[in-house]
Amino acid sequence: MKKTQTKTKFSAFTLIELLVVIAILGILMGLMFPAIKGAIEAANAMQVGNNGKNVVQGIISANLERETMNLGSVWPTKTSNFSGSVDYTTSSDSETYFSDLITSQALENMSWSIFAGGGVPAAKGQTEFEGGGYNVWNMIAGLDESAQDDTPFIFTRNFDITINDIKGENPGALNQKFLSEVKPFGNSQLVFVQRGGGVTKIKAKYLSDPRSFVGGSTFNDKTNSSAAVITAKGVK
Repeated sequence: MKKTQTKTKFSAFTLIELLVVIAILGILMGLMFPAIKGAIEAANAMQVGNNGKNVVQGIISANLERETMNLGSVWPTKTSNFSGSVDYTTSSDSETYFSDLITSQALENMSWSIFAGGGVPAAKGQTEFEGGGYNVWNMIAGLDESAQDDTPFIFTRNFDITINDIKGENPGALNQKFLSEVKPFGNSQLVFVQRGGGVTKIKAKYLSDPRSFVGGSTFNDKTNSSAAVITAKGVK
């Protein structure tokens, strides 16, 4: 008995059909891209925020230990003496302070990578870190005892403020203070860690009210009078 071979005819896509498929895929990708971008930014913000929280909690823990031995505070102030009596309120960059924290072993079990994230690479050592470009944080040095726990202490370097931007009883809107080309978040959002260790992630559009950043603290000639914004190197 002979087997009959059955031929199957495959029809090829026409050019129009192929273009329609490409157009549909393009529309789907366009719809999905904002969601994907948002998810990536949220993940980066969580990582950066957690790293910053660990830094601040390490500083708080170091202070508690040093108080029992009558040693100076490791907060960046005019009286900090954990690394040779450096006045961090006049330091030209935040890398100086963070480098002193690591090299003085004030922060135990922490490496240079804790200051990276969100597209900011980790430094391989002290010299590379101090050269700039490997630190995600700006900071507010010189906070006094009147500063509330919700006072911002470190904040991502894409936020370009001076102390005058937040000084006084009625500071101005801060949502125009972003550097759009600067990692980790450009002009989309801000992550900051408060003096008490709390982490806040906030979109730029919500910073029209400066209280969402400064919390319950004020910056004037009587309160936080020595406060100064110390920025990261190489971000402009």
